Parts: sequence; C-alpha cells; structure tokens
Amino acid sequence: MKLAAVDLNLLLVFDALMLERNVTRAGNRICLSQPAVSAALNRLRHLTQDELFIRRVDGMQPTERALALEEPIRHALQQISSALEPPVFNPADTQRSFNIGLNDLGATMIMPHLAACLGRDAPKVDITVEHADGEQALRLLEAGQIDLALGLFDDTGSRFRSVKLYDIPCSCAMRSDHPLLSSTLDIKGFADTPQLAISQDGGMGRIIDRSLDEQHLRRRIAITMPHFLAGLFVLGHTDLIAVLPDKLIKRFGVAAGIVGVAIPFAPVQIASTLVWNPQTDASPPHQWLRRLLVQICAEHNLDRWE
Repeated sequence: MKLAAVDLNLLLVFDALMLERNVTRAGNRICLSQPAVSAALNRLRHLTQDELFIRRVDGMQPTERALALEEPIRHALQQISSALEPPVFNPADTQRSFNIGLNDLGATMIMPHLAACLGRDAPKVDITVEHADGEQALRLLEAGQIDLALGLFDDTGSRFRSVKLYDIPCSCAMRSDHPLLSSTLDIKGFADTPQLAISQDGGMGRIIDRSLDEQHLRRRIAITMPHFLAGLFVLGHTDLIAVLPDKLIKRFGVAAGIVGVAIPFAPVQIASTLVWNPQTDASPPHQWLRRLLVQICAEHNLDRWE
C-alpha cells in the first residue's frame, strides 16, 4: 500500500475509536460529527479490508486486526505530534556554537557583557566573532558563514531581518593640541584637512561626502583603516582628523590624547543594528541569542558607553 494514497486523518479517527469505543464520543474527542466519524470508519474498513469495529450493546468492539493496529498507529501519531511540537530550548543545557559578525568597536562594547551572561546562564554555548561590518557582514550572512551581525549598516535590504539597537552620534576627532582647535572649525577647514577613515563605517563616509558635495567640497582620505580603536590612536600622532562615534572618543580620548568637536555641517548620526537571516526567525536558539543581545544593549546603556 502506498502511503500517499492514505488520508492520515483516518488514523486519528481510528485512534479515537480505540480509546472511546463509541462513535459519538470519538467524534467529540477529535471535533468531528457522528456522520463524519462513521464515514471515516467506512473508509478505514475499505482500506484495511477488515470490519475493525463490531457494533454491540456495550459499544464498538475492536476486531483482532484493529487490536494489532492499535499500538503501531498510536506510536506513529505520537511521533508525528512530537516532531511538530516547537523544540524546547534551555540555554543552560544547550551545547552549540554561534558565529557573530562584529567590528572592533562593537566587540569591545558587547563581548564582555555577552561573555559574562554565557558563563552564568549558558556555559556550553560557544561564540566565534568574525571581524565584519557593513556589506562584508551582509555577504557573510547571505553565505551562511555567520548567524547574525551587529554594527553599522547603511541598508540591509529586504533579504534580511533587522532591529535597531541604539543611535550613535558622532563628532570630529583630533589630537588634543591640533592646530584646528585654535579657531572654530568650519566646513571648508574640515574639507581641507587630511583625514583618517574607517573602512567599515556602515555608510558614514557617504553621509559626510554628500554633505560636502552640497557645498562643492571634497575631502582627502589620507589613511583608511578597518579598526575604530586603532584609528583613534593614530589620530593622536598626526594632524589627521576623523569623524568617529562620540562614545569612542569619550571612552578612550584621554588615553589616546584625542578630543572631539562638533562637526561643521548637518549632524552625522548612525545606528547600531542587529541583522539576521530570515531563515532563523523561528529558531528558538537564535531567538534567545537575539533577545539576549538586545537586552545587553539596553541594560548596559551601550548608546552612551561612557
């Protein structure tokens, strides 16, 4: 017999009849009318070439064939039901790994708190951080090489899910004895001063260049680096300037000999965003990790990070 020719709902009727030994009560158990149960029983009889149930004064009595089918059919129904149940996820007992795309700034801010949470609540969960942001992180997501990414994204497109974690206001960073500090920084002085750029800035550079282009100005990028933290310390040894997150300047400015001043045009404000592949939307482990990261950002005020 080909399984494709069998209506699996008939097995539910059979199981209900075996439990209730009464057509009406069997129908109530599985929310079917008495005629519907009777019709299903007729189909079962045709399918098995057996009466299955004999109507008697004390109820529907199963035949030997029905008694032989009872255990395997009930076991099969239980297996199907279990397979369709949402998987139970317990972080404390789960042994698995996640790959997360982060830039160096995001890793510095988030990983200490995430590591502490995992050590306390999910000691068997492993995390691998891939240094990635912007388009590079999205490519890794699309290729399935990372499970999610946090960072600066100009446009995640419709092929990903995302949620904003916090805003990131920015300032113009320079060494604390920079010549530009002797006067008010204007947009021309900003454009004329050689600059340092972070290659993984989530589109911040395009925002700056659009503002300059509106004034028919262009800037010169003297050095491009992939790391926010290293870039900050480079500024302390040069006359370069850079547009960097306020929180980075406040946190490490003294150590790097850096100060921040207002950007001389429209404020540059970007956002830290959590991005993931829609295929993991309903995955309990991924849902748990996403909730944990959002919670960390909120509880530890990572929008300020002072």
